[in-house]
Amino acid sequence: LITDLAKVSGLSVIARSSSFAYREKPTDVRDVGRALGVRYVLEGSVQRSGDQVRITAQLIDATTGRHVWADRYDRKYHDVFALQTEVIRKMVSALSVTLTDAERAQIVRRQTDNLEAYDYYLRAEARARGWSDHPRRTSEVLSLYEKAIALDPEFADAHAGLALMAVDIWRYGRDALPGPVARKRAYEAGSRAVFLDPKNSRAYAVLAILQTLDNQHQEALKSAQHAVALDANNSEAYIYLSQVLTYAGRHAEALAAVRKAFRVDPNPSPYFYGELGSRLFWNRQYEDAVEPLERARSAGVLYFTTLAMTYAQLGRLDDARTVVAEIYKRVPFANLNYYRVLYRHYKRKEDLEHLVISLRKAGIPEWPFGFEGDKKDLLDENTMKTITFGRTWIGRAANDMPFVQQTTEDGKIAFRDSTSLMTGTVWIEGGMICHDLPLGFANRNGCGLLYRNPSGTAKQQNEYIRVGIADIFYFSLKP
Repeated sequence: LITDLAKVSGLSVIARSSSFAYREKPTDVRDVGRALGVRYVLEGSVQRSGDQVRITAQLIDATTGRHVWADRYDRKYHDVFALQTEVIRKMVSALSVTLTDAERAQIVRRQTDNLEAYDYYLRAEARARGWSDHPRRTSEVLSLYEKAIALDPEFADAHAGLALMAVDIWRYGRDALPGPVARKRAYEAGSRAVFLDPKNSRAYAVLAILQTLDNQHQEALKSAQHAVALDANNSEAYIYLSQVLTYAGRHAEALAAVRKAFRVDPNPSPYFYGELGSRLFWNRQYEDAVEPLERARSAGVLYFTTLAMTYAQLGRLDDARTVVAEIYKRVPFANLNYYRVLYRHYKRKEDLEHLVISLRKAGIPEWPFGFEGDKKDLLDENTMKTITFGRTWIGRAANDMPFVQQTTEDGKIAFRDSTSLMTGTVWIEGGMICHDLPLGFANRNGCGLLYRNPSGTAKQQNEYIRVGIADIFYFSLKP
């Protein structure tokens, strides 16, 4: 009901996370109205017995506490979607709101008639809102969306939900799917959602994030603005608009978009507070950013990077170091070059540099595990080419895992260790060795340094050191 009511342009509807905070609590409706800034409150209940369902609904004027409309419905369970449409129509009529032809068609149109598919979709949504980056949790959400789609391939919302999960896997480098696979699925599922429902706000929001990651900032902004235009009551759409604006360097507008999300959803999930804190950081409002970032942190939403940068900019270096210690628990190899790659889609170089400077102040090292090589051991480009192209490296990573890397004369590489096999390309640029391994970290290439190891030996297979964005490799050349 909330989702459908939010599609009516004549209504401003509070998001369900704020509305449901009052569920099953003995609260005066007038207090709810004042707290949420709304004129009307919808109350009701759903009871199911076998294949029968009873729905009661009452619309109350929050300024007076008087009932505007109330009704009770007894239907077969399989008629619940038709009943939902009937309730919406009566509520809109009671509010004297005139629907456009498009809104009338949108309310009548149902995303699915398959109750089992809808059940899987709702379960996926509930788990996705739990905001966990644990691979098992992420895989469970993907599986639930996939089951909903398998039962109803034309379920646009399920495709949009799957696209959103896939894009987060891609941009944050989560382990649930390889980077290229996650990107492909995000584009495919998002496009499918748009095809099935051209007015699907979430699908356009997902498309906006994908376009941002591909550095198509102007196209991303258009998609994000369209997502908001399609559903002005969708707080999630404003959050994604704010992200797109941030990466485009339009920080004041990004902060305004987050504040709009809070007006639509005054009591949102902790994730929103992390986004608010992030927007405040980029607007250089560091003192104001601490409270929402700490609020998100206490709820288990991990905005550690932004919080560490905020404390560093405030000169609270002990607090920054404490947060950095938490970062290392999750990203043991965290380093500045890693973050340069992870956030390379910032449109303005000065924004990426501000991020790097802030992290440096917080105590994040330049290279993985704080590695600092001696300049006299740094290899020149000619030596790098000599030991790389047409050669095979054999050695161990910093975690002592053995690896082999074979490189052809024209720069094609095959890398394998005990857990993976990846192929890609390698080249020398600006005194650095660069790798593009599509199945590697976040589907992004990164550059590193090559050193001669003065204490290394061929027997120990550690005559050279390659320092990358996520690891350090000690190796020798295969004879």
